Order: sequence, then structure tokens, then C-alpha cells
Amino acid sequence: MRPFWDDVRRFDYEALFREDELDQIVPLTSAACTIIRQLIYELGGYDWDRLHDDVLGAVFESLIPKQEQHLLGQFYTPTRVADLLIAFAVDGPNPLILDPGCGSGTFLMRTYDYLKSMTGASHSALLSQIWGFDISGFAAELAAINLFRKDMSAFDNFPRIVPGNFFDRAVGEEIPFPPAKVGGQGKVVIEIPTFTGVVANPPYLRSQNQDDLNTKYKATLFGAANVSGIRAATKTDLFAFFVYKALQFMPPGGRLAFVVSSSWLTTEFGASLQRLLLEKLRLIAVIASSAESFFYQVDVNTVLIVAEKRSKPGVPEGEKLRFVSLKRRLTDILTGSGREYWEVVQNLADSIEMVEHTSENDMFRVVTVSAMDELAGLDRAPKRPRNWSLYLRAPKLYFEIFGGTQ
Repeated sequence: MRPFWDDVRRFDYEALFREDELDQIVPLTSAACTIIRQLIYELGGYDWDRLHDDVLGAVFESLIPKQEQHLLGQFYTPTRVADLLIAFAVDGPNPLILDPGCGSGTFLMRTYDYLKSMTGASHSALLSQIWGFDISGFAAELAAINLFRKDMSAFDNFPRIVPGNFFDRAVGEEIPFPPAKVGGQGKVVIEIPTFTGVVANPPYLRSQNQDDLNTKYKATLFGAANVSGIRAATKTDLFAFFVYKALQFMPPGGRLAFVVSSSWLTTEFGASLQRLLLEKLRLIAVIASSAESFFYQVDVNTVLIVAEKRSKPGVPEGEKLRFVSLKRRLTDILTGSGREYWEVVQNLADSIEMVEHTSENDMFRVVTVSAMDELAGLDRAPKRPRNWSLYLRAPKLYFEIFGGTQ
């Protein structure tokens, strides 16, 4: 086996392949070595660069132990869903993008492809713009491999993937990354920056299922909410804490684009999240689909939320909230390849964001409501969430009869 290892180490020193004590502790029989050697020869016959990210994502998801996958709610994000959120989140001339629960790296890889197609930046420059955290060391390793393989010839090829708990991280924390190749180079130490965009598919773990998490971790979640000025309800789904923590990594004008369970639209803990999306963030859009389920592999209704961090708390007069229902599947709307494809994605995001009044076209319906009216409703009943699912699900006739949109 050593010749294979030494050959790999010529291209990568420590970023992916580093010595491990298990190499000495766990013996390999000659029969096992023969099987592994044959497997390496077989796998070497494939051109892995031609394999689409969505195929890799599905394969890697199947490799995550099922017990861990269900406990942490780790599920692969379909590329079209990730792409639409990325188009909303990548904003400004020097984007820095974070996925705080990156899994095998779908959001990171798609952000890489978006920036590569739209800017033509170099591999090393793109890696410096994309960061990922994940509590699962195995998932983080997969994400690093996925980004690493984008250009294995680059010397400074070390993805900014950080294993460990997102809720233990902080802006300014120094992260020692392994050197890219053999050559005597020491660790590359980089501070965690603030990010112009935070994109994520946080774990689908309802409050009722959090008893399987340890007490210290749950205390960390509520502590993160407190730091962001939110008094989280006792029964709060895990994804909401990702939103609360993400605020600490965003400067004013930074964007948040998440795919989340739709439970917050009507349940009690949603009131705190709705207030946040009105006061500290500017809610750009809540997006659902009447044509498909965004996630076929998990029995959870999901929506997309896009918001921007305000420079100061408050809701300006005349601000509108957009509740969007897609009328066609994303695979039918987002077509093309290369830069042309990404322009289609960006045009969809821009067309949604530019809607100012309730309207409809062949791709989506948008219901707009007054942000100030929704905040006033929360003030009247602070613990009762506004029923925002109504704006996504109710038929057009409902609004014609009862009004309530602008």
C-alpha cells in the first residue's frame, strides 16, 4: 500500500492525506491489501472530474452513518435549491461566503462554480472566498475533498473547511490550515472573517428530538441566541439557532440565505424568528413551491428564506415582505450550462427581489405585505407568530375576498 500513499503525498501533503495512528494500530492482512490494491486500480480507471456534484452529493450522503444522519438531520441539498440561494447571497464586488453546516460541500461547490463562471477567478482566489464549518469530521473531510479536486495542480490548494461545532466559532478566531504540499511549509494560520453571505441547509432537528443532544450543546445553542439579542423559546427547532448565530458572522449588508423547515411559520418559536427577520434583518423573501417538494428524501416541508442584515434595528416605512410560491419545478426554470445557466439563476433571483406589489407570472406568484403591519401584529401578541404560511398557501381568491396584501 505504501507506493500508493507516497504517490498521493507528492500532490497533497496534509490537507487531505496525513499520517494517522490507526495506520499502525489496525493491521492489514495480505488478503486485505490485495483487495484494496485491486479497488484502487479499478477506481483509477474513472475520470472523477466528469462526475456531477449532485451525484457525488448523493453518494457521500449515503456514506454518512445513518444513526448520525438522522440524529443531526444531515441531508444532501439539491443543486437547483442551492443555486437559487447562492444567487441571492452572493452580493457585492468581494463576496465572502460561509456555510456553517456544510456537510459534503454542496453549497461550497456551487458557490465555487458560480464565482468561477461569473468572474473567472483563479482556484486559489476562489478557495479564499469560500468557508465551511461542520460538526461531523467525516462530512468536513468530504467537503475538503470536493473543493480540493476542483484543481489538484494548484500549490496553495487548501480549502477553508473547519471541522467542529459552528456554535463554538467566532470572528477573528485563528484557524491553522494544513499546508497544501510537501516542501517544509508550516501551518497556514488564517483568522475567521466576517462574511458577506451565509448560506445553509441547517440540520432538520425539531425541538422535540433535541433530548438526544447533550446538555452542554443545548446550553451553547441558547447562549448563541442570547448573544444575538434573542430570547429563544424553550421549544425551538435547531435551524433557528443557526440563523441566530449567523448574525455574529455578518456585517451590515451581509446576506443570509437558508433552506429551512416551514414549521416556524406557525409554531410558537417562530415569533422570535419573525421579529428578528423584521427588526435586525430585512426579510427579502420567503420562497415555497407549489410544483414540487424541495427535498424528496426527507418528510419535512421546507421553505427558503433570504434576508439582509440591517445597519441599525427597525423597519422603514413602506417596506414590503415578499412571499413567493414557485409555480414550476426549479429544474424546468433553471436551464442552460456554464455562465448562461448562472445568468438564468441570477435573473430569477433578481426578478423576485424587484417585485413591489402582489403579482403573478408563469414562474411564480408573489404576495407582498407591509413589514410594519406584521411587526405591529407581533407587538400586539409577542408570543404568537404571524401566520405567514397563509401568504404562501392561500389561493388568489382568498386575498380578493379578504384583502390584506399590497
